[in-house]
Amino acid sequence: MQTLVGPSRSTTPRSQHVPCDRNDLAPPQNNRNMKLGVMNPHVVHLWNLNLGKPNPFSIKRTIKVMDQWFYLRRRSKGWTQDPPASIHPRILFGPGCYLDKPGFIEKYNISHVINCAFDTDCPESFRRKNPDKYACLNAVDSLEADILNWYPIFESTLNMFLQDPQCRNVYVHCQCGINRSGFLSVAYACKKLKFPYHDVVKSIMFQRPCALTNPHYRSQVYHFCK
Repeated sequence: MQTLVGPSRSTTPRSQHVPCDRNDLAPPQNNRNMKLGVMNPHVVHLWNLNLGKPNPFSIKRTIKVMDQWFYLRRRSKGWTQDPPASIHPRILFGPGCYLDKPGFIEKYNISHVINCAFDTDCPESFRRKNPDKYACLNAVDSLEADILNWYPIFESTLNMFLQDPQCRNVYVHCQCGINRSGFLSVAYACKKLKFPYHDVVKSIMFQRPCALTNPHYRSQVYHFCK
């Protein structure tokens, strides 16, 4: 088992981190808000921070302006229901809990796992059975973090796993399969595999609409891939 320390870990207690890696949706306050669809928590954060609190009639327009992928995200059934997303025939990402789904590992022919979050976010059964085919990055999901701090470790680990003669497919995950695993996968697809950024993102959003919600990570990875 590899536990990769990488950059210094945040000293903020985990419970105080902004829950960026959740498919969350602010609960509707009334029927009008319910009709307007789901709200990305990062959009709400930026909206409250920069724009004040607009009246309910402007919610839909505000979200559309601040989240270019709103029309795709509305298809999401939630992070526990959306399927994993593939960025390459041998690389896919999603939440750690999917590894406990009956038949999931066999269906996607998974042999190696990269956990972009913490050991507790990966089922213990896989970690104990496959210590040499598992790596944990201990990345944090926060509006203040730089996801690219973990990219060099992520790329080198993924390259090593793919070169393993016993490797079939690599499953990349974090807690919910939204930001840490999603944006590191996007960065790899663009930097290493040379895929166009917008094509990668659009493909991911069609496969897993709940993914890629952290606007800070989005900006960091976009500029990194340019």
